[in-house]
Amino acid sequence: MIRKLSIIGRGLAVSAITMCVFVSASVLAQEVVYGGDDPLSSWNDNETKQRIIDFVKDVTDPEGELYVPAEERIAAFDLDGTLFCEKPLYLQVLIAAEGLYDLAEKDPALREEYPYNGAWKRDMDFISDSKNFLEMNLTAFAGMTQEEYQQYVRDFLSQDHPRFGVPYDELFYSPMEELLEFLAANDFQIYLVSGSPQEFIRSFSEELLDVEPQMVIGDVISIKFEIRDGEVVFVREHDYVKPETLKDGKPVNIRLRVGRNAILAFGNSNDDIQMLEAAGAGGLPALSLTLYHDDGQREYAYDKGADKVLEKAKENGWVIVSMKKDFKTIFGNE
Repeated sequence: MIRKLSIIGRGLAVSAITMCVFVSASVLAQEVVYGGDDPLSSWNDNETKQRIIDFVKDVTDPEGELYVPAEERIAAFDLDGTLFCEKPLYLQVLIAAEGLYDLAEKDPALREEYPYNGAWKRDMDFISDSKNFLEMNLTAFAGMTQEEYQQYVRDFLSQDHPRFGVPYDELFYSPMEELLEFLAANDFQIYLVSGSPQEFIRSFSEELLDVEPQMVIGDVISIKFEIRDGEVVFVREHDYVKPETLKDGKPVNIRLRVGRNAILAFGNSNDDIQMLEAAGAGGLPALSLTLYHDDGQREYAYDKGADKVLEKAKENGWVIVSMKKDFKTIFGNE
């Protein structure tokens, strides 16, 4: 991983010889990132890829007009549908439905109660109705410790996707994983900003995406402190902390949690519009991108729930990343 040049030159005395060493290191770093080795090899060589690379070059060039210090290089990424396949349904919703089903299986008295009833009947109209998402997540895992919930998530991720026949945790988009690595190599601080429960994302973010738990901004389910069998645990409650991480709640939570504004924002749905609008707030350079699912052969083709963000992207000159045209490959297992 390439670190910023100030680290390469740290501790060197200021002299003619050491300045030459520093310049040589600078040139080498530029060649590694932007030269022979393609940092985005899963992307097709076209304007979209070049705009991303040019933006990174501009904000990391200390001599350039658009230079942004490393501490301000904040990149915010949505999760579902941006980094990960969100079909046939958001993974956190499928997991909540499974949790409710398990509880109803153990206690028949729950099978006619909301929201257990829809999950028990495997009613996809009920499960896929966004009005039920929050209640499903609150109810399914209330009383679990954070560790128990995260283990439940990881167990579910090992199950096979109904269409692709591989575990869910293999369905992160390879080009997007490369982009995260490319940005991290250029000292961007990467945050996952999603309406999914925060601990859901944290259960796999570090292992699968190399994003540490503190860099995850999601819906916060309330917890309480307990001591069980002499051990400190944090137990999930049937409540959540406002604001939710959706729509204008995305840039608000970024500002609340990070204390800075993102300069790069990447989403895929109407819920991400405000996050993309907020990129570069405060006079910083900005790159806003939205992922367009237009490849029904290799993934899914749909624009439901993304019609407004696509319109905004055209109006504002944001980058529309086409899975069909811009992604050389989609999944690593291809």
